[in-house]
Amino acid sequence: AERQRALDAAVAEGGVEAWFLAGLIGLSAAALEIRPMLVPDGTRGSTVYSLGSAFFLAGLFLVPAGPLVACIAFAIALSGLITATRPHKILFNLSVSVLTYAGFSLFMHLGPHSADPPVPPPDLVGIEVLLAAAVLMSQLLLRSVAIRLERGDEAPHWGAFQRPALVQAFYCIALSVPISVLGRIHVALLAFVYLYIG
Repeated sequence: AERQRALDAAVAEGGVEAWFLAGLIGLSAAALEIRPMLVPDGTRGSTVYSLGSAFFLAGLFLVPAGPLVACIAFAIALSGLITATRPHKILFNLSVSVLTYAGFSLFMHLGPHSADPPVPPPDLVGIEVLLAAAVLMSQLLLRSVAIRLERGDEAPHWGAFQRPALVQAFYCIALSVPISVLGRIHVALLAFVYLYIG
C-alpha cells in the first residue's frame, strides 16, 4: 500500500513525460483557438467553433494539475496575443479556465495514476465524459454570471447558455474522448487526432 501511494505521488508531481504532454496539449489548444473551425449554418453564413477546450478536457486525465494549469495559461495567453484579444478578455478567459480545470483536477483527484489501465474501459470513458460536461457547464455558468454583471437587464435570458456555445461544448467533449484514450496508449497515436482535425 505504501509503495502504491509513493508511485501515485511520483506520478502526481509530473515528470518529463507529463510536461512534454502538457506542452503538446498547450500548443494544440492554442492552434485551435487561433484557427477555429467554421461550420456553415445554412443561411449563407457560418458559425465559429473553437475546439481548444477539447485538449484541456483530455488533459484533465492525461497530466497532473500543475502542468495542466501551465499549458492552459500558455495556450490562452498565446492565442489571445496572436488574435489581438483585449487584455481584460484574456485575463477573464484565463481565470475561468484555470478555476474550472484546476478546481476539478484537484478536487476530484484527476490526472494519471500508476494503477490506470493503458486502455480505459468504457465505463471509465463514460465517467470522463460526464466530468468533461460538468467542467464545460461550470464555465458557461461563470460566463453567464459575468454577462449578467456586465450587461444587467440587457443580458440574454439564458446568459452564456446559447445554442452555439452548447454545440461547441458538444464538439469539444466528442473530440476530447479520442485524445484522452489515444494519449493514454501512446503519445504518437495523437497523430490520428491531428489528421482528423486537419
